[in-house]
Amino acid sequence: IPHNTRSDGRTSNTLTSQSSDNGEFSLVNAHGSSLGVQVRKKGCYTIKGKKSASDQGFDFYDSGAGIHHPDKNQPVIFRLYRPEAPEPLAYFRRYQELPLNGDSRAIDLINENPSIESRFLLQLKCRISEFDKKNRQSAYAWDFELAVQNGALVERKDPLDFEPPNEGYQEKITMSMAKESPQWRDVIRGSYFIRFNDGCYGTLEFKMNPGDTNSIFLQGYLNTKARSKNLEAAEPRRLY
Repeated sequence: IPHNTRSDGRTSNTLTSQSSDNGEFSLVNAHGSSLGVQVRKKGCYTIKGKKSASDQGFDFYDSGAGIHHPDKNQPVIFRLYRPEAPEPLAYFRRYQELPLNGDSRAIDLINENPSIESRFLLQLKCRISEFDKKNRQSAYAWDFELAVQNGALVERKDPLDFEPPNEGYQEKITMSMAKESPQWRDVIRGSYFIRFNDGCYGTLEFKMNPGDTNSIFLQGYLNTKARSKNLEAAEPRRLY
């Protein structure tokens, strides 16, 4: 458990300690205006963005975020996630440039060259309208579609959710952006569970860049054992 105690705006001291068997730890005789704590354990995932996250910071002065007052009777909670025993998963990573006119392209999640017999196939297309090649900074309209061939997908809202749901699936997702939209953007990100008709499940993350290159990055894991919903990877990887 590394502790970072900051005594002013530029200097800091880093200390490392180990918790007790029941997970308790404390820091004494340390001085500073701020404290950052990171909790780690081999074989566990860190949790971010929550009140009891694995990494937390505390201020002991009026920084505008509130002054922390330590109380041993009300200890701060840090959480880690211990995954179940993982099953063998097939990892895939793909890059594809799509035609600007919206023609579809197939991506095989297992084999580099897709074929009609492919078990794990996606169909992708992204049509770009009013694209100005002379002024690449100007906005343009786009329409994106991702479909699962012989399967369906559903949004994965929590990166620590490794068990796909039983319902809510759809064969494809579509996204559109008007040129004049006040929320216009040229990057799309998504995270989904995939279910194929043969009973296999997987996870899918993608980053789509509609526009000049019209390119998409995809990665994820497939459990090729039919009807198994265990999608916990032994060594999870981030998307690019």
